[in-house]
Amino acid sequence: KDMSMMKIFILNQIIFLLLIVTFISCKKDSITNPERTKIYYLSKIYENTSLVTEYIYDDNDNVIRKNIYSEDGSLLRYYEYTYNTEGQLGRIDNYSLANDSTFIHSWTNFVYDTNNNIIRAQNYLDFYLHAYYVNYVYYQYNNSICNQVIYIDADYFGYPVDTTSIIEYSYDNSNHLTEIIEYYYPSYRIDDIYQFEYDNKNYYGLHLSFNDEFQNKWYKQKNNITKRIRYNRDMTESWTTEYQYVYNQDNFPVSRTKISYSNDQTSEQTDMHYEYIIK
Repeated sequence: KDMSMMKIFILNQIIFLLLIVTFISCKKDSITNPERTKIYYLSKIYENTSLVTEYIYDDNDNVIRKNIYSEDGSLLRYYEYTYNTEGQLGRIDNYSLANDSTFIHSWTNFVYDTNNNIIRAQNYLDFYLHAYYVNYVYYQYNNSICNQVIYIDADYFGYPVDTTSIIEYSYDNSNHLTEIIEYYYPSYRIDDIYQFEYDNKNYYGLHLSFNDEFQNKWYKQKNNITKRIRYNRDMTESWTTEYQYVYNQDNFPVSRTKISYSNDQTSEQTDMHYEYIIK
């Protein structure tokens, strides 16, 4: 009987140890091989009930075209995106509808540094070879753009113009772009000031290869803007836009209400709706 009890005890200990090992293995697998999270690719944006923006992707999940529509559904503008052999965005072609129902073609080529940062955007027009280009300067510690300098070809405007403006960018500790200051050059006079606040949810364009929110399209945005304030040069006037979102279970916006104010007077309210391709 003692021997039987001993065997049962030893068997129970073995089972217990096996359960512990199995539990540890499962925990390890759940850490080293996590379940693949869903990826949301922005597909369509509606303003109220009208489709206004549509994104088209290739087999590598890169945006290759963006269509902009009017309220009646007609095509107003479209962009085509080309990527280089390194997978970087190499060129954007812009086709804008003109008064004669033809599309005016302009395009931008991009130059990168060894850290894969865009350091120059060269802009061209069909009827003029080289209209203007933009140089970007980066913060060393986080590879974020700290300023951009815009140069315009003097012959394009018919009078001497070289450096036309300088735009400075400021960030918080979470690398959110919090302020943009635009200066005229060479007087270095402030033209406009923009300030931004964010939520803590997923940016609706998180997996786009560019940023549609800012003139600086290369800013790696991760959260959604909840407030945008524009000031005039002496900060005596302001224009505020607030954004209120409804999120899905994965914290991506499915709708957004935009409310605009000018000197505390509500001037505009629009509703945006987002559709995604989920993989």
